[in-house]
Amino acid sequence: MANSTDKFATSVHGTNPQNLIEYIMRQKIYDSLYWKQYCFGLSAEDLVDKAVELRFIGGMFGEPQKPTEFICLVLKLLQIQPDKDIVLEYIRNDEFKYLRVLGAFYMRLVGRSQEVYQYLEPLLNDYRRIRLRKPDGSFELTFIDDIIDQMLTRDYLFNIALPRLQERGVLETTGQLAGPRVSQMQDEFDAKIEIFKKEARERLADSGLIMYEFSESKRKREKWRLQSNKNSSSSRDTPSTRKRGRNSYGDDAKEEGEVYGDHRADAGARSGTEASMSVEETNALRASLGLAPLKN
Repeated sequence: MANSTDKFATSVHGTNPQNLIEYIMRQKIYDSLYWKQYCFGLSAEDLVDKAVELRFIGGMFGEPQKPTEFICLVLKLLQIQPDKDIVLEYIRNDEFKYLRVLGAFYMRLVGRSQEVYQYLEPLLNDYRRIRLRKPDGSFELTFIDDIIDQMLTRDYLFNIALPRLQERGVLETTGQLAGPRVSQMQDEFDAKIEIFKKEARERLADSGLIMYEFSESKRKREKWRLQSNKNSSSSRDTPSTRKRGRNSYGDDAKEEGEVYGDHRADAGARSGTEASMSVEETNALRASLGLAPLKN
């Protein structure tokens, strides 16, 4: 049959390649005039001529829904399943931008995750404008890098459910991809950031804003420190506190003297009496009290 998959084609993601496009959409493509007139018996080499003639991309449009020439050629690629080298030539082509987008979208549908990242990420540096036909039939301008980004991030594009794409970080961890992607504009971006920082520092230095902020913050810290020390010293050693402390100590000493004064006076008298008495008198006194005499 004219609409059957090539007998030498292999299954993609475990199914017939044409099944990557939904059944209803396939039937509308088979019934379209462009498919019947230009895609019948089309080979991979002849398909290049038709892709070069494309003037816009898109999926289904209008009411009722009709397929664009772009999506008809995508289905033809799924049907004939060209060699990988031919598809890579579509992608590496710099002259015909719609041919490049056609090859990239086909690779997104049939390629493994590693291949998709490997061959599509370089196209993020292609900023040429292309025309996109929206579902309502109108046109809008977009860019190749924007379409490629949608292929890498979205699950649905051009009315087709895209196969699941493995996370790039997982492929980096397993060693299938060599490190994170680095944009060609990264060096230019870093250089502009450094220039911006330098100019900002110069403007601030010229206006004296940095020194003002520094001196102002320093004065505030010094003022806060002096105030804190003053508050702590005043609360610790105010005149009322010192007076109250001396009075309290004097009152305590007075009370202590009242309580212990008589006993301390008696002890002092006894010690003074013992110091003025001779050894013989002391021994006589101790003998009358039944105590042992002192030794000379």
